[in-house]
Amino acid sequence: MLAVALGHPVTSTSANRRGARPAQDADALARELGPEIRLLLEHPTPLEGAPSTIVDVRTEAPTLLRAGSVPWERVLQSTRA
Repeated sequence: MLAVALGHPVTSTSANRRGARPAQDADALARELGPEIRLLLEHPTPLEGAPSTIVDVRTEAPTLLRAGSVPWERVLQSTRA
């Protein structure tokens, strides 16, 4: 619904500081990031699993910034298409 209201897709990575574990709920996130948070949307049930894979694609060859749920080999396969 948020994407429809904004008129474009909304993406996000897991909520955590670099090198820290992702926050498990909104309260933990608010404690960790405090006043830096401008908007916090909480899913009604906690999401589980590996954090997102983050890839820098601003250059000719993609660069893995953080390993996550999508294996690096799969990322590379998708860039060869």
